Amino acid sequence: VEVVDLESEASTAGTPRGLKRKASFQTPSPKKRLFEEGSQALQVRQIEQLKKTIEKDSPAYYRLDYLWGKTPEKEAQPGLKPDTASQRQQKQQEQNRQSLEARASQAVEELGLQPVIKVVRQKKAGRPPGSQNKVKPVPTLRKRRADVPAKAKLGMMAELDRLAIEKASKRQARLQLMKQYGVSETFCWNLQRSAKRQKVSNFVAKAATGSTGARQQHILTAGDVLLDFEDRLEAAIALRQAEETAGTLDKTGQVELAAMRQKRDTLTKNKRQRDKYQVKLLAKCGLRSRACQQTANLSAEEEKARLETAWKKGSTAKAKAEARQAAGPQAVRHYFNADRQPLGAVMPTILVVYGKHCRLENISQAGTWVKSEKFQIGSKLVKRKAGKPVPGSLMRSWRKLRATQPELFADGSIRVWSQPAAVVDSVIYRWQLEMEAEEHRQAVQLVDMFAAAWTEDSMHAAALLQRAQTGIAAGCTGLTQVTDTGFGQPAKAALARWQEELKQRMREKARQQKVHCTYRTGPQDILQAARQMHARMVEINETDSTILRCMRQAGWFRFRPDSHGLLQDCGSQSWCQSFSEGSDKL
Repeated sequence: VEVVDLESEASTAGTPRGLKRKASFQTPSPKKRLFEEGSQALQVRQIEQLKKTIEKDSPAYYRLDYLWGKTPEKEAQPGLKPDTASQRQQKQQEQNRQSLEARASQAVEELGLQPVIKVVRQKKAGRPPGSQNKVKPVPTLRKRRADVPAKAKLGMMAELDRLAIEKASKRQARLQLMKQYGVSETFCWNLQRSAKRQKVSNFVAKAATGSTGARQQHILTAGDVLLDFEDRLEAAIALRQAEETAGTLDKTGQVELAAMRQKRDTLTKNKRQRDKYQVKLLAKCGLRSRACQQTANLSAEEEKARLETAWKKGSTAKAKAEARQAAGPQAVRHYFNADRQPLGAVMPTILVVYGKHCRLENISQAGTWVKSEKFQIGSKLVKRKAGKPVPGSLMRSWRKLRATQPELFADGSIRVWSQPAAVVDSVIYRWQLEMEAEEHRQAVQLVDMFAAAWTEDSMHAAALLQRAQTGIAAGCTGLTQVTDTGFGQPAKAALARWQEELKQRMREKARQQKVHCTYRTGPQDILQAARQMHARMVEINETDSTILRCMRQAGWFRFRPDSHGLLQDCGSQSWCQSFSEGSDKL
């Protein structure tokens, strides 16, 4: 770096007045003059220079004379290099390494040690094996885990005892089980606890098996059923083709072969028909399609808030819930009689169709009213007097069907009522209460939160007919109502099977008449469909005691009054031994 003689410049700076200053390389211009140290002008100049050089590189790159504006050279000399922080750090590391090598060589000379080469493993993320530091849970994030069935836990307990005897150590047995099944040590440690073993043994002893117990691990999908049908169809086609090749296939077999080929082509090319036929196969096989349910773990505060919200919705649903059709009601007899066993019965099913408010059983064969009745519809009061003629258009098709086929109405299992929107309103619900009161003078009425049951007129009618009405909480109908838990799916499956049979008969009739099939139905078909559903409900209740089982599973039959009026636990009574309390939905 070229150094400028500042003293000579300072001496030549003071030129006497009247003399002309001579130009010199060492003499700076007036703007570049140095001021005295500590002066205000010098401080201002230094501040300005600092401001200009804040965003510039280090001055080590430039010549000093360039800083004074006396040379066009902008680059530094070849021997200059920048002194950055990274290079200083590298130098420090190199010095430390050399120091360590020197001390190591000195130790080798003094102690006679020999260097050993060892591969250092890279440390993996997470806590080391065997560490007791627990991982903090992340909100709204569920851990992936596999729940082990109770019976599998019993087998693992036996294997754990065997390993403990073989290895003479419970810890070694736990480690072996962890390695074999991929479970945690806490899980294995719980299997060795006596309290846990007793709990699992009691659960396996009390848990029901079969259709009333836990779900099976194997799940059969609709696609599996369709694939099995296609395999059987291919086998049938191959058999018919072999008979056709041998010349032993008759005309009926040829028609069947053509229909089979057409069905195979339809299922192969048309995805929409393939999906529809899956539903038909499930109905024919009597299988139930169930979707997986997701459950969320709620805290105590969240669970309390959910319950309060459900009950608030239940109170407001009395006036705001949308009306819907009523299903076949069920009844439990002798429950409050301690000397007799409870008996579940399926009451007559009510079929609500379109039309004015009317009951078919209140119309005689001669076309007159059987009983007098009076009810209010909005601002209109409707009065009907016994013996008076019925208008000809009122339930005309159903009266005609009853006249031509009285055997469909003889047993009284189906009651045909009409309503303008074909739903259950307060008038229909009051008639239902009157029908039930004819058989049971006093009863506890358990209904869900649909609008018709909780109107002022319905509550008044229930009180007059001695019905103590109680309700199912909003959002819990699918969990605790007997119609939904015990009879909904079997009745719908019976309806689907009957509909498929009806369509097959219609197609066969259309082929015989050589016309296009229209699938038109009338009152007779609707009534027969309702009878099929009612018969299925009666059948499963007689064979499996469905009403009592569902009432017990939903928690309604927890206690029962004895002869002294005291509530007793139903689980200890003989009639309740085969019915488990609770279900997989609760």
